[in-house]
Order: sequence, then C-alpha cells, then structure tokens
Amino acid sequence: MIPSALIRPWATLHPSSSCPNAKTTERRQSVTNHVDEYTPFAEPTPSCIIVVSLPCYRGCDMASSITLFRVFGIPVKINYSWLVIFGLVITSLALYQFPASHPHWSPFEYWIIATVTTLLFFSSVVFHELSHSFLALRYGIPVKSITLFIFGGVAHISREAERPRVEAFIALAGPGSSLLLAGAFALLAFFVGSLNEQVGAMATWLTIINVILAIFNLVPGFPMDGGRVLRAVLWAITGNYKKATKVSTFVGRVVAYSMVAGGAALVILGYWASGIWLMFIGLFIDNAAIGNYRQTMRREALRQYEAGDIMAPMAVPAIATEGMHAVDITANASRVIEDMEEKGVQELLVVQEGRVVGTISKETLKALNDQ
Repeated sequence: MIPSALIRPWATLHPSSSCPNAKTTERRQSVTNHVDEYTPFAEPTPSCIIVVSLPCYRGCDMASSITLFRVFGIPVKINYSWLVIFGLVITSLALYQFPASHPHWSPFEYWIIATVTTLLFFSSVVFHELSHSFLALRYGIPVKSITLFIFGGVAHISREAERPRVEAFIALAGPGSSLLLAGAFALLAFFVGSLNEQVGAMATWLTIINVILAIFNLVPGFPMDGGRVLRAVLWAITGNYKKATKVSTFVGRVVAYSMVAGGAALVILGYWASGIWLMFIGLFIDNAAIGNYRQTMRREALRQYEAGDIMAPMAVPAIATEGMHAVDITANASRVIEDMEEKGVQELLVVQEGRVVGTISKETLKALNDQ
C-alpha cells in the first residue's frame, strides 16, 4: 500500500513565506483567484491528501480500468477514479503549494511544474507497486496487474506467500523502493536545485513525499505493507498463519478507525477537506482488512478439501485433451482456486485417470464464498 500525506501548504514548512508582503500577496491572489487575502493558516482545498498502496491477493480486479503499458508482462492500468486524485494533486500544487514557496513564478509555470511533479509522483507510486511485483515474481508468485485508483495504487498478486520471510520481503520492497527514490530526488535537488529553481522545487517535494510514502506504508495497518510485515513476524513467531492474520487484521482495523477519528477531529478543527479525505482512507483500509481476512480464512478452510469435493460432476465423463485447463481430482481445493486466479480462466476441468469427471467454475466459487 502506498499511503502518503501529500499536500501541505509550504508556508507552514518555510517560515520566511508566512508573512508575505503586499507584492507577494498580490501575486498569490492572481494565482489562486479564490481568496481575498492569502494566509498560511487557512486551509485552501485539500491541504492533506493521502494515497495508499496495497499488495492485493485475489479479488482485486477493478472495473472501468484501462491498460497504459506493460512492464515485464505486468499490465499497468489506471481506473477512471484515479482522475479525481490526479486533479486534486495538480490543483493543490499549482494553487497553493508552489505559490506559497515560489511566489515569483508565473501562473503558467505553476501549472506546468505542478503537472510534471504530479506525473512523477504517480510514477513513484507505480515504481513502489512494481517493487512488490518484481519480488513476488522472484519468488515464483504471478502478478496479474498494477492499478492506479482514487486512493492510490494496488498490485494484484495472484496468491499469498507460503513462508513468513517471503511475505515480509515482498511487503518491505515497496517502502524500500520509495526511500530509494527519495534519495535519488534528494541528490537531484542538491546538485541541480541551485542551477534550476523549478527542477529543485519538484525534486524537493518528491523527496519529502516519497519519504512520507515509505513511512506511512510501514504503519501496521493490515493489509498495508506494515500490516503484512506484522503478520509475517507473528507468523514466524507463532507458526500459526490464521492466528497471525487474525491479530494483524485487528491491529489494522484499529489503525483504520484511528484514521477515521483523526479525520473527524480535523473536520471539527475546520480542516474539513483533509479530515474528510482521511476518514475515507480509514474506511477504505478497514474494508480492505475485512476483505483480506475473509479471503484468507476461506482459503485456509478449503485446504482440507480436494478438487473432487467442490466440483460439479459431469453426467458423462469425457476424454481430456491437450490444451484444456484442467486439474487432478485430488488437487488441493485452495490451490485450485489460486490456479484459476493465476490463469484468469472462468472454468477448470477436473480429471481422473485422463478422463474429465467434473468442472469448477466461477459460479462454483461464488457459491462457496456465499456459504
């Protein structure tokens, strides 16, 4: 998960800009065209935007998504809801962030630099998700896609890790990559910032935001990265995957409701945009935690069954031919479901001694989920 506190008026970070003179105020008014007098203590639009990043295991497909490109065979998609957060970040940067720290720029510069910065930020989010994905592939776990959406990014990993160490490594890859990017942007700001103010401003903001991205993701709010690390640690200590999942889910829900409470407090204090956004993020994480927990418990429950136990039998057995998507009748039922997810098929044939004796379809799985 990539969560990161994104936008904060830079006047609060740079005291020298907190007392603008008349000329500076006039320039800011010409840029924002929203307020009668600029003040660093007034919240414009969303002054704090959080995005989250989730390594998601099964059931993560989002409707209304389009594929932009592929990286090592992994489709990188955007959901139409992503346009909302994209617009919010650009607007916050162009109307508040950069005018507060660079009042002498022209309105054109604000919007151009804001657009480039936003594109680089979401490229950082994609890099974060790719880090999860590459490590998953390294351990032989297929990755179906990466999707940007309104709350951030999600890597659709086909199945859970089989060992706690692997889960921890995959989860830590995301925050680690964000810190790596933060270091790269910091070097860019240090060496180029004095030569080009615009590049320096972009690199500085991207440095800060990638650090926040890494730190926020390490919060133990399952199913975020930190929550998965927590589960891996508990799993390694207790040797009980189900118990580790239950505890980490509980902690994740506590974190989620803490965000909701924090958001409500911000609304009461007058920071309504930041507060409402934080509340939505908390509710999203809580819903993701519940969904992941149910998926995990369902999968664990199916481990005691074989494909033959959950198949729909065929009245007349048929001969299995090459090219069919098929599983043996004795295959573990939980593994069969993972195979369907990995292969992206709607139906699997169940074979016994070379003959098709039944089928397992998406409808079969839906019926199991409803039980």
